[in-house]
Amino acid sequence: MLYPEEQDAKNFFENLGMTVSPIQTGDKKTPDFYIDAKKSKYIVEVKSRKDSEDWNKTLNSGKFAEQERRLNSDRWATDVAKKAITQMTKHDPKKEKLWVLWLSIDCEASREAMRIQTLNTLFGVRDVIDAENFSGGQATSCLYASPSTFERYKDICAVIVTCDDSINFCINEDSPKHGEFLDSDLYKEFENCGIPTSYSTMIENGCFTLKGFERKNKSDEQILDYLAKKYDLGKALFLDMKSCSVTARSK
Repeated sequence: MLYPEEQDAKNFFENLGMTVSPIQTGDKKTPDFYIDAKKSKYIVEVKSRKDSEDWNKTLNSGKFAEQERRLNSDRWATDVAKKAITQMTKHDPKKEKLWVLWLSIDCEASREAMRIQTLNTLFGVRDVIDAENFSGGQATSCLYASPSTFERYKDICAVIVTCDDSINFCINEDSPKHGEFLDSDLYKEFENCGIPTSYSTMIENGCFTLKGFERKNKSDEQILDYLAKKYDLGKALFLDMKSCSVTARSK
């Protein structure tokens, strides 16, 4: 019996004409699927973001349930990627297949904020403004401003993020199999529907980057000073925004 998010993933790949083989679970946790396509073979692990037990408990008690989420990079996507890597390694220790992580955003509280946070975590995004020339304008996303999922777990070739009817296909250019993945059936399918999200496409769209900059033991002030010099900003500041929601369940 598959969970709903696993069934959604299975249906998705089958609709692309790929052969989906569920991996039998045992004493040890396993990835969910082997995928066979014309050119490539994949291992797919599905993870789902649900509401917290405390949030559900509060809501079911008849009280208002509050939820606060960071819009920039946070822990969840990276934490589940770490678990997925362990599972995939057990079934493909020689890394012969392409590894794909499927993240299903299934929470009720601040669902869209959770989707945005997940995407930003993959690329380590924090928003930056020029305080001297801001005037209520838009912040600029800075990649690799926080430890990113892709930076930490290079064996994951791609992450598919689903939320309601939306789907984001994110490519890990840090992966040693990036070139092979670009030639794979799955990438070609998404490319036909539009440009997948990657480090390169985000840079082309005007994002800042700290890739190659040694963040370790650097303060925010030192990082911001580097960004100000690199991008000719008057006074660079991080704008770490959050989303807050209040939910009540009708009787």
